[in-house]
Order: sequence, then structure tokens, then C-alpha cells
Amino acid sequence: MNPSAILRPFFGACKLVVVAALELAARNTGGVRAAKLLGACSAALLLSGLGGLMGIATEAESATSCVGKQLSSSQDLASVAAATPAGTTFCLQKGTYNVSTPVKVQSNDKFVGVYTSFPRPSVTTNTAQQVFDANGSYGAMIEGLRVEGAVGQKFCQPFCGRGISGGTNLTVVDVRATENDNQGIGGTGDGLLVRDSELDNNGSAPFAEQDGSESAAGLKSVNSMTVVNSVIHDNYWAGVWCDLECGRFEVRDSTLLDNGRAAIHDEVSSGPAIFEGNIMKRNGGASYVWGHHGGILIVSSQNAEAYGNTFRSNNNYGIDVVEDSRSPVTGGVSIYDNTMNGDGVTGCSLESVSCTTNN
Repeated sequence: MNPSAILRPFFGACKLVVVAALELAARNTGGVRAAKLLGACSAALLLSGLGGLMGIATEAESATSCVGKQLSSSQDLASVAAATPAGTTFCLQKGTYNVSTPVKVQSNDKFVGVYTSFPRPSVTTNTAQQVFDANGSYGAMIEGLRVEGAVGQKFCQPFCGRGISGGTNLTVVDVRATENDNQGIGGTGDGLLVRDSELDNNGSAPFAEQDGSESAAGLKSVNSMTVVNSVIHDNYWAGVWCDLECGRFEVRDSTLLDNGRAAIHDEVSSGPAIFEGNIMKRNGGASYVWGHHGGILIVSSQNAEAYGNTFRSNNNYGIDVVEDSRSPVTGGVSIYDNTMNGDGVTGCSLESVSCTTNN
């Protein structure tokens, strides 16, 4: 088979890796981080003819125009949103929108960053506990924005320190959620879709203390979510974390690198869960990590499939399936057709756990 056909599931994720590195370069920061991101996809790029099939350009899949309420960075975004009826499209032109209180997202609102070159329009804070507060909303969208700086401490966990908080059937597209004290995205209702986005450098020590209330993550939810074609890296604790019966949980065609405890954590949930076509490298290697750690953690969960993923240099195990006496009892787990590159798979001897052709 043509190597390009074999690698086709990775092209979208690798494209987002390149986009992330380009944004770092545009801001003249993060040279080492950019090099690590690009290294994750170097083999795929070479085999595909240096990215020809990926269509890599110097821009993301950005919104170059927007019909709606036109905003500039000189305006107070939080005040404008609070005074505008639900269902409004907000068109954010390039610039930095500093907010001191959360931007309230209402049902069917759209917040669209308009740009044709990096950096994206940025919504940032150094005082608000959330940047976007979508709690109570349905069907909203956040697109084309950098979301940064939500603050919090242990006393307000888990609700504070979230870049994007809450929302049912929320769609997040081409967003970079970065450097939020707790989570890039968290506390969402059912039906979250994250696509073509970057979640990085979210979480901090107070939100990962070993007391049973850990919450630090690029994305954490107790409700259904799908992550597609995204880059999730350098988060303090988990990359993507489903907890406490989150329902349907999918992570597909994404790249997950250097997350402190795990790339993907499926915990105490009945599924169904699907992890397919992802690249996972160097996860679980933080010096402060405790407990199970590595690439994919499936802990006291059922009805999960992991296939077609590529692992390398994850700490402890590439895939760790665990039964720790919480409900539901781990089972209905299928691990197959993954490329491990020396990373281990454990938990295969558990009842109703199948592991085949993982090389």
C-alpha cells in the first residue's frame, strides 16, 4: 500500500501541529516547544511528500470574513456580550481583547475570530475565573480565537481557572486555549465538539493535588464530548479527561504530546469511548506525577476501543487498562491495531479486555 494512504489519518493532526508551531513563531516565543511539535510529525511529512497531501500553508483554517456584530479590540467584549441578545454572531477583528470578567455566552451565540495570518485574535484575562462562561447555553460556537489566562486557586476548584466553561452542544473550532490555571475547556454539558484546535499549557499544581478532586487538564468533562483533528500538549496533568460517566467520548486523528499525567484519561465511565488515529508521545513523564500515568489510561470504565493509534516514548505504558474496584467494573475494552514503538500495553489479562495486533 502507498505510504501516503497508510498515513492519511494522521495528516489532519499533523497539519494542526504545524499550525501550532507557526503561531509560536509568529509570537517570537516557544522555539523549543515549536521544534518538539514539528518533530512529532516529521516522519509523516517525509513519507507524504513533505506535506503535499496535507495542504499545509502559513494560515490555519481561519475565518477570513464574518457577517455579524463587528468588534475591535478597543471595545469591552464582556460588556458588549452581556448587553446583546442570544443568538448573536460576534465578529472579532485581530487584536487582544482584555477582559476583567467572563464573557457570557448565550444560546446559539457565535464568537468568531477574523484573521488571515497569525496571531489569532486573543481574548485574555488576568483576573477572571473563566474567559468564556457558556454555562446555561445551548448550541453556541467559539471559533478562531486564542483563549488565555483564566485564574483560580484550590478554594474555587473545579469551576475556576477555565478558559471555556460550560455549554451544551458547544462547538469549539480553530481555538487555541492556553495558559489557563485549571482547564483549557471544562465543565461542559453534553455534545461538546472540539475540532481543529490546540489545547496547551493548561493546569497548575493546586488543581492536581492528590486529594481526590484533581481537575487540571487541557479538556475535562463529565458529559459527552468529541475531539477531532486537534493538538493537545504540555498540559500540567491530563490532556483530555472523561470522568464520572461522561457518556460518549471520542478522540480521533489528534496529536497529544508531553501532557503531565496522560494523553487521554477515560475514568469511571460506561462509554462508548473511541480513541482512533491519534499520535501520542512523551506523555506521563512529569516529575510530579503520581498514580497511573502514560499514553491512554482506561480506569474502571467500559465499552472502550483504542485502535489505529501511534505511540512513542510515553512514560510507564502506552496504554494502561485498570480495574480499581470503583463502578463500573472494567470490561468491554478492545485494544487493537496500534503501533506501539516499544511502549507497553497492560491490563490485557483483565476479564473482558482484548488486546490484539499491537506492535
